[in-house]
Amino acid sequence: MSVIHALEKCTPEERAKIETVLRERAFQSVALGEVLETLRRYGSIEAANGRAHQYADAARKAICHFPDSDIKRALLWAPEYVVAREK
Repeated sequence: MSVIHALEKCTPEERAKIETVLRERAFQSVALGEVLETLRRYGSIEAANGRAHQYADAARKAICHFPDSDIKRALLWAPEYVVAREK
């Protein structure tokens, strides 16, 4: 998500760097820091986090309809854990 967001907003030079990483499937020709800087510049990381929180909220709402149980409580906890965990 964050890469797609950045690709929609970045310069042609930044796009070329991101496309190189995607094509190589590694940070061989382009440093990770360069791509991260592009993602930060355009708010792409924040946008991805916001979208992840939306999906987590939707998942919790879908689970709320099930009867109370240990499994339900675990499923209610899981979306927030996935979104908030240390990357």
